Amino acid sequence: MQVNAQTKSGSNELHGSLYGYFRNDTFNASDSIAHRVLPVSDQQFGGTVGGPILKDKLFFFFAYEGERQPNTVFDTPTGFAGQSYSFLNELRTHSYLLRTDWQTSSTNRLSLRATASTRNSYTLLGDWTWTATPSLVNEVRVGYNHFDCQNTPLVQSSGVPLPHHHRRRALQLPATLHPELRTIS
Repeated sequence: MQVNAQTKSGSNELHGSLYGYFRNDTFNASDSIAHRVLPVSDQQFGGTVGGPILKDKLFFFFAYEGERQPNTVFDTPTGFAGQSYSFLNELRTHSYLLRTDWQTSSTNRLSLRATASTRNSYTLLGDWTWTATPSLVNEVRVGYNHFDCQNTPLVQSSGVPLPHHHRRRALQLPATLHPELRTIS
């Protein structure tokens, strides 16, 4: 699948924006299992700034977005005589975007965009646009994406944590737990 996302670029004037989205449990209904309103809060906030480095030649654009989402996890496991458990959980993310554009001539433009986020994810994209004629445009893009997600699940029979990396590495399982699944790629 390919997704094409357009980002703003800088201009000859300094511009920026701020935004926020804030939600809490004030307007929530009672949870049908817990029979009470579970605490929840979500704060999303960010801003952008863009402008010239060299007028009519070199521009920058920067964006930041953060999210803080404390919430409550509620569970009533089967087989525990109606016992229920709740614990606090919090999700925090930070995302950054930096873009520079260089108008080398009236027909050539170079652009470099970099993004990074809390989840060990980053992207670099270089772009060269050449306008040969008003009806003929050539564009060359080169990019690099990296996403590293780590998860340490527990094996229920022994409670032994197993490292699990999403980088096409092999996951070794103990033969005593799953003899038919000694290695999962």
